[in-house]
Amino acid sequence: MFFTNLKRETALSLRHLFVLLVFAFPILIALGTTGVSESYSTLPKLVAFDKESLEKIKSEDVQIIYVSTIEEMKKRVGDVDTAIGVLENGELMTDGRETEDAIQKARFILEGETEVTSSADREQLFSSIFAYTLYGVFSAGGMILLFKLIEEQENKTIDLQRTEPVPRFYMLAGKIIVSSVIVLMDFVIVDWILQIPFNVGEGLLVLALGISLSLIMGMFMAYYAKNESQALAIIKPVTFLLFIGLPALGLFVGGIMHTIAMFNPFYWLLKLIEGITLNKPVELYSWLMVAFIVCSMLVLRLTWHKTVYGYQKETVMSK
Repeated sequence: MFFTNLKRETALSLRHLFVLLVFAFPILIALGTTGVSESYSTLPKLVAFDKESLEKIKSEDVQIIYVSTIEEMKKRVGDVDTAIGVLENGELMTDGRETEDAIQKARFILEGETEVTSSADREQLFSSIFAYTLYGVFSAGGMILLFKLIEEQENKTIDLQRTEPVPRFYMLAGKIIVSSVIVLMDFVIVDWILQIPFNVGEGLLVLALGISLSLIMGMFMAYYAKNESQALAIIKPVTFLLFIGLPALGLFVGGIMHTIAMFNPFYWLLKLIEGITLNKPVELYSWLMVAFIVCSMLVLRLTWHKTVYGYQKETVMSK
């Protein structure tokens, strides 16, 4: 009966448009991230009239754009990216939006400074971006489990399932397994796209902690959602605050935002993934997540009877 229920849950997931969209979203984000990483440089672009004015440049990381007229140079420098014009007399042309750091880098490049390179900055930046992209996979598990939990309440099929001669846990276990498999598939595909250097142990650790956190969040949200409209109303603030907002601010802004984000268990997961991508894993984040997961499971165990899935199965006594 358990495998029959699992097969049923899988078939329902394949027909659910929301589940398919949630599955595809992290993959599309990962493809977009790799496209940006291939063309992005932390060094400013240089706009010049000829190669002779840039003969001292020794860095291969510098992107150079050649123009024929001063009007073309002004137009190119005025674009939204960091492009700095090099005039014939050696002066620099900017549109006023370039930072002092970018202008100083341009001067160093023109003077032939070989130390100016974007490789280290790019590695640090995109390690964080790749970690954040891969971390986003785990938000899918919580959302999918939440919608799978409420779809039967909304469709009024849960009462029918109560009459089946199987343990009540089978219904929940099937949904958990299907949601976990979807997260696993997303994780493997996104990891392959981003080429993050996980070893087997690190990958299994991140998967176990990430799936556990996301499924716990999905079950907690199911306490309050009785239909898809309520689920969407709950997912919006939870997703933007816990999954997206605080972790992003803590990772990319740092400072006080890092301190605030440290109260968010999903930020611990993000920092663990970032540490692995930079080959500097921090064990503290793993232990913090383990403690949070254990405490959350205890709370769920003690309070799950209040949900429709926790009701004791009614039996009919024959006289």
